[in-house]
Amino acid sequence: MSSEAHVVGIDQSVQPITHTEGLQNYLARVRSACIEARDANGPCFEAVKQAIYNNTAVELTSEELGHFRRGCFDFLSELAHLDVDSILVDVSAKVTHELGLPASSPVESCCKLVSEVAILVRDVMSEACTS
Repeated sequence: MSSEAHVVGIDQSVQPITHTEGLQNYLARVRSACIEARDANGPCFEAVKQAIYNNTAVELTSEELGHFRRGCFDFLSELAHLDVDSILVDVSAKVTHELGLPASSPVESCCKLVSEVAILVRDVMSEACTS
């Protein structure tokens, strides 16, 4: 609990990755994390465990890490069944209109990145589990 008398927010944003090699590297990391969430083996979730410990001094047990992984798997499974492109078209139109942005705004680039990630997730979740 904060001792501050006011709300403090942390900004979050989606930034399009326009560098081709950078995008491919990012998508490879997303693919690895999705595969690990699906198959339950690999280094991605151990890195999350370490980051949580480094930032909070809370050490997750193997069981807690397993719950976290399964929660990620459930989220990815739901995402794989959404019509993300239709959702992005609607959200993009609303954001562009509300902010008075031109049609060729950065919103389109962000939507393209989110769409590519959603396609990758759908592909990984439709592949057979390897373990």
